Amino acid sequence: MLAMVVGGLVLIAGAGWFVGGSLRSPADEAALREPPRPSLVTAPVRKQKLTSAVALNGTLEYGSPLTITLAGAVGSMGGTADEGTAPQRVTRAPRPGRIVAGRPLMEVNGRPVFALAGKVPMHRTIAPGTRGADVRQLQRALRRLGFGAPASGVFDAGTAAAVQRWYRARGYRAQEPGLAARQALGDLRAAVQTAEETLAADRAALRKAQDVGSLRKRLANARADLRAARKSGDGKAARTAEEAVLAAGEALREARRTGPLRLKITNGRDRLDRARADLLEYQAAYGISVPPGEIVFLPRLPARLTKTALRAGEPVETTIGTVTGTAMVINGSVDDQEAGLLREGLPAVIETSAGTAHPARLTAMGADARVPTEKSDEQADPGSVPVRITPAATAKLREQAGAAVTVRITVGETEGAVLTVPVAAVITAADGRPRVQVEYATDRTRAVEVRTGLTADGQVQVSGAIKEGDRVVIGDG
Repeated sequence: MLAMVVGGLVLIAGAGWFVGGSLRSPADEAALREPPRPSLVTAPVRKQKLTSAVALNGTLEYGSPLTITLAGAVGSMGGTADEGTAPQRVTRAPRPGRIVAGRPLMEVNGRPVFALAGKVPMHRTIAPGTRGADVRQLQRALRRLGFGAPASGVFDAGTAAAVQRWYRARGYRAQEPGLAARQALGDLRAAVQTAEETLAADRAALRKAQDVGSLRKRLANARADLRAARKSGDGKAARTAEEAVLAAGEALREARRTGPLRLKITNGRDRLDRARADLLEYQAAYGISVPPGEIVFLPRLPARLTKTALRAGEPVETTIGTVTGTAMVINGSVDDQEAGLLREGLPAVIETSAGTAHPARLTAMGADARVPTEKSDEQADPGSVPVRITPAATAKLREQAGAAVTVRITVGETEGAVLTVPVAAVITAADGRPRVQVEYATDRTRAVEVRTGLTADGQVQVSGAIKEGDRVVIGDG
């Protein structure tokens, strides 16, 4: 019985203690609901290397795009009566890929279209006697290919022979004169021969007419015969002698009138000189030639043909396609403010979607980096500046041509690890000097003057009376 009474008292006492502990006074409740006292938000001073970069997005592609066209006809356009109006058709279409100097790029009507290195565009037929910068450029290209040629700038017999060797080595025949050209040459030769024959006949006539002495003797003999006939009284012989005298006299008078014949000879000589000059001029340009459409000069080789819409059997207008260099580039743009931090030659890093990084350099800015567009009226963004990035090596990037990449151009970096704090920790005081608030005890700070340096990724380089591991205030909690 006593035990039960004691147990009940204990139970009642415990319940009272529990209830008493659960009850709070209004003051206690108010104190619990008050917000905590504000504390400082700090960040540690770190020692690290800072690299400041300008980032841009672009596409990895082959650089220096250039539209290539045919400068004119491929092959002879005057070989037959119908050849001048026959359409030029692709018989072997160009294939995208590497373009090698001296190799055929395509075929038109069975004739080759070669690619050669040169800055002077093909613009005319190069034939015997042609001279100029384009001829010298062709001669240099032939020498580089190993076919030998003079460096005179004149398409002479030596150059024509080198062209023949080049075409033959590639399985073609160099362009020779067509039927119309051969017919024209034959007509000019015939004109010379006719003029020579006419002049020879006129000169023979003049020589005959100029034999006055024999004609005088003939007239004297005729007169002597007439006198003898009259003296003998032979009437018939006299009449015959009279006719002979008249004929001899007329022949002598005709011989003395040589002015028209001489004029005819003079005119004949002029006609012969013109005929010979025309023949020589034609022969000077007659022979092996290079039609304007059979060579495409490109500023740099080797190159790559990246775009072409030509197919076998289609007529050829002028455009073949688009070529690029073999070097890969990333063309992009940055805003005006970022452009002020850049200069050509700065190092960069190309980051691919596969997570690989490749070293590169900023190689062009502004107008030098502008990529020509097919739309001539297309205007660039006035608030941006075009830039071009060139990888240090392309072997590992060729498979990713056309892929989107990110480029980071390094505009500054520290030589090694330096003390850094968040940019928000630096405050410029009224005297214009930067300071940080260093926490030396809980919620207790002191102002420390610092010198700032490079800023990157939200961190700024500092130096002064601080050390790694210190905590600086970046805001109030």
